Amino acid sequence: MIAIHTAIVDDLESLAQLYEELSGEETDINKMKENFKVMDSNPDYVILVAKDDNLVVGSVMGIICLDLVRKCKPFMVIEML
Repeated sequence: MIAIHTAIVDDLESLAQLYEELSGEETDINKMKENFKVMDSNPDYVILVAKDDNLVVGSVMGIICLDLVRKCKPFMVIEML
């Protein structure tokens, strides 16, 4: 059964393996952990993972951006889908 939840530090090893499989490039796990710490402390970042039996099988990152147009309502950019 697939479960979706907010990413935590413990998900990063499995997430790195997924990204390496999809991109064909090695992930710098230390830099990944560093960046995750910064992103996790910023409420404008939303990182979700999909897990199947504790293995990350998908992810999505949303970044809430401020706007300068019309009513200046924030919007979200979706990445890593």
